[in-house]
Amino acid sequence: MSGWGGWGGWGGWGGWGGWGGWGAGNGGASAGHPAADPILANALIQSRGGIVKPPTGVQLTVPAFSNIDDPEPMARWEPLIRFNVCLMELVSDLVFETTPVSASKPTGAKLSYVHRDSSGGTPAAQLIVQMERPENPAIYAGQLSKVFDYADKRADQANEILSQLVPQTPFWSAVANLQPTRNKFTYELIEVTLAVASMSAMRFKQAFNCPRPVAFTPKIQPMVPTPEHSTLPSGHSTEAYSVAHLLGCLIPAPNGPVVFRQLNALAARIAINRTVAGVHFPMDSKAGRILGSSIGEYIACMCSGNVLPELARNPTTNVPANAWVERKFEFKVADANKDFAPSDDIDCGAAHSPVMPRKPVLTWLWNRALAEWS
Repeated sequence: MSGWGGWGGWGGWGGWGGWGGWGAGNGGASAGHPAADPILANALIQSRGGIVKPPTGVQLTVPAFSNIDDPEPMARWEPLIRFNVCLMELVSDLVFETTPVSASKPTGAKLSYVHRDSSGGTPAAQLIVQMERPENPAIYAGQLSKVFDYADKRADQANEILSQLVPQTPFWSAVANLQPTRNKFTYELIEVTLAVASMSAMRFKQAFNCPRPVAFTPKIQPMVPTPEHSTLPSGHSTEAYSVAHLLGCLIPAPNGPVVFRQLNALAARIAINRTVAGVHFPMDSKAGRILGSSIGEYIACMCSGNVLPELARNPTTNVPANAWVERKFEFKVADANKDFAPSDDIDCGAAHSPVMPRKPVLTWLWNRALAEWS
């Protein structure tokens, strides 16, 4: 699972740590500000002393105030500030619950959109994704055999696997032709999406606490360090599919559908590589695909109302253009020996649209990202 603490260094984004010409050695700075430099601080003191004379009357310049919560000042903020603002807006309406709700022994969990309107009434939950925890030992026995089969590919795919331990930005960029300067707001939208995807995956992981393959036998011997959290859903799969769905919604036709299909193929390869490495079961990738697809589509819907048509859904599902579809994951004993099949239809349920108007800061970021593709 790719952590998101080091996002400041994404593909050309290393300049976040230090302002323009203020030096490149300030990567540990907070919120984009350069770290304290005593030499520079003393130079600024000396400079002011040399040019500022005792005031004989200071003319006060009063900046104009914008309306409360006007998103336009976002253009002046640092990327990290915009990230935090948009992340809060997206996760503030998400609720995680075990299922069945109030059961003494839950069997699964769900992620829903819940928004209380200004009347203060009871909020209605709209499902985003629901998962059942696989518990039968026969399931893990069958899945473990797949992990052994994939181990033969480690030598051939080692470079890919190691390169994908960190966020897979170079791989997404190679498909969608993302450029750090030309697509800076698209990158910011991807960052927010990855954060929501990571949070959601970790919440399911904590709730389910499914053991990694190496917990079942010492013969797995992963080729990379086994992460210190549970296995299902796969974080790499969740994040890769969330980016695929987000960009599939963002990039207009005629390129959008082509890019979406390639990003989905890439997401499947990234997910499978984690099984090759020995740290995930194939069913983890399927769970990650369902969660990531839901997160990417949900974020696109919350930001713009533009979502994928039939590309990632069951073709029989009639979905409005401004809605996300709920998805469900369940892995049964009959599926124990089943490999991850990216071409399989995923279980899509009802369509949902936000019950409240979309939040201005989210539409602000989306519109600027969309303008980069015009």
